[in-house]
Amino acid sequence: MRLFKANSNVLAWQVLKSILSIYFVITFVVTIAQMGIEYVNVRNQVHSRLVNIEKIYYPALATLNSDQVSDLQENILALSFISAIRIVDEQGRETFRSKEATLSGASAIEHTFSLKYRVSNVETHLANVTLMSTRGVVLDLLKLSYEIIIINALIKSFALTFLFFWVFRKRLSEPLGKLTSQIEGINLASLENTRVALELSEENELSKLENAFNAMLNVLDAERKANLLQQEEINRTLEILVVTRTQELVLANQKLETLVRTDALTGLANRRHFLEQGNIEIQRALRVGPLSLLMLDLDHFKQINDTWGHAVGDEVLKNFAMIASSPWRAVDFLARIGGEEFVALLPNTSAEGAAAAAERILKVVREQVLEVAEGRLVYTVSIGIAEFKGVDDSLFELMKRADAALYQAKKSGRNRAQVYQNE
Repeated sequence: MRLFKANSNVLAWQVLKSILSIYFVITFVVTIAQMGIEYVNVRNQVHSRLVNIEKIYYPALATLNSDQVSDLQENILALSFISAIRIVDEQGRETFRSKEATLSGASAIEHTFSLKYRVSNVETHLANVTLMSTRGVVLDLLKLSYEIIIINALIKSFALTFLFFWVFRKRLSEPLGKLTSQIEGINLASLENTRVALELSEENELSKLENAFNAMLNVLDAERKANLLQQEEINRTLEILVVTRTQELVLANQKLETLVRTDALTGLANRRHFLEQGNIEIQRALRVGPLSLLMLDLDHFKQINDTWGHAVGDEVLKNFAMIASSPWRAVDFLARIGGEEFVALLPNTSAEGAAAAAERILKVVREQVLEVAEGRLVYTVSIGIAEFKGVDDSLFELMKRADAALYQAKKSGRNRAQVYQNE
């Protein structure tokens, strides 16, 4: 079973890999050092054994004859750690005995001692004795020690590796994995109810990181709530501002529409508004009844401007617009369509009714005396009247006939009304 996922992107695995690498290198170096030390100790032990052979067999070698010495050599050579014996007597003759066919260049450890014979306190040199052990003997003695050292190193390595894995999993990998998964699950929607919980039994850097991260989450949550409140306040302000601006825009549009459809000087409907209303009344007249149109023009208005000035001319226009607005019904429509020209739409009115209305206008204008800085001013108006003819008629034709009637009124002496007559 894998203690934790050995992923190269996991911090715990990266740290553990580094520690295990260092540990295995140290274990390898220590094992090699132990084997080297054991090798030296075994060599010393073998040499000590060779020295002990000297102590044990020295008296016998010094007193035995040659045949007995030969038998003793065989007994010494039978020892497991003795590989060969060399004896060189006082005449330089060499006796060499070995377990192997040849030991040339194979000896690893040698111990040489001088064999002497004492008679009447006089020592006589008999021979030089050399005891030898090969590397094979040393390695045979080392085999078990090396096996124990290697097995011990392997057992410790496997045990410590398992413990490292277990400790890292419990103390580092699992807390880090839990921290990572909990952090990845945090978002703005869950910020209020989500906190990091590693469930550590001891205080360490991870617990401090947990506390610091939760403190940061608390700050972020507080800032989020403050931002939400601020955003709500901004939204409310924007909504109020939008409503206010919308109302202002509606009013501005209404004012603009009024300006677009109203004559600035007199406050009456302008030509554009008249044409719109005229087409509406034409459609109504086709359904429900007669329609008449009055074309009104102030007499000698150019002369008024030339004599009294344009400011007085403007006062005359405003005065006429004021007094000409009063005699009408609510459904009647009066507009200024240019200079001193005015027009009136009279729904549900025949030419005779329109003529009566025109007479009322003439009467109020004749009674009007305009007081200006330059003196007292009177003016008159001429009116042309035309009646809508039905399906084959149009607003343009209606205006054209009323204008022709106005021309007749002007031609007939002004200050009068004229109904259009077919020629």
